[in-house]
Amino acid sequence: MADATGGELVDLVIDCASGGPETVVSAIRAARKAGRVVLGGQKRRRIPEFESDLIIRKFLTVKGMRGHSFQSVELAIQLIDSGRYPLTELCTHVFGLDQVDRALCTVGGEGEPDAIHCCVDPWR
Repeated sequence: MADATGGELVDLVIDCASGGPETVVSAIRAARKAGRVVLGGQKRRRIPEFESDLIIRKFLTVKGMRGHSFQSVELAIQLIDSGRYPLTELCTHVFGLDQVDRALCTVGGEGEPDAIHCCVDPWR
């Protein structure tokens, strides 16, 4: 991560990978000092040789979150695909990858006015 960011680590790491516990270790290593790590994918295994002191040394905030079942995701995709509801109108703001900070501020009510839902389009 440090190579990809010019020696800097990242403010926020979101680990949504299910399965192996290695991504938890990678997420914690990728977070900068006082950064945040969100763990969303269940590993269903213990993390061997987990260095919990790294969380303390880096003063990290680590939070877990729950997702949805496979079936509920399938139902949501079917609903979106049906075209029954004009869901595309919910996306009121689209930002480029270089505008992620502005997108997050907008979603938090401190950026662009009248936001319902924001999208980040990396190819914009």
